[in-house]
Amino acid sequence: MEERESLTVYLPAGLLTEATLYKAQSESLLTREVNRRKGLSAHSRIIARREKIKQKTGTLPSSVDLIRQLRSGESQYDQACRLPNQWQSPLGSWKSSCRGF
Repeated sequence: MEERESLTVYLPAGLLTEATLYKAQSESLLTREVNRRKGLSAHSRIIARREKIKQKTGTLPSSVDLIRQLRSGESQYDQACRLPNQWQSPLGSWKSSCRGF
């Protein structure tokens, strides 16, 4: 086995600071790249899953008009499905036994 000797090296404070910052930046660049690749991978899986569901169910109609009718009170189900005022949320609510829902 080789014999070892200890050696002490004195570096200027500025050089030591630069070396420490460079090391920290290179680690953060690696971490940032890993996170970016994980994000891209997750995004591609989400897109693939959306396409799979879209092929299975087809394009679903928008429910925006129905929601707007329910909020404004124009729906045929609105009056029959309303709970007493003290039980309503700010967006309104309805009983689960309402027909059509």
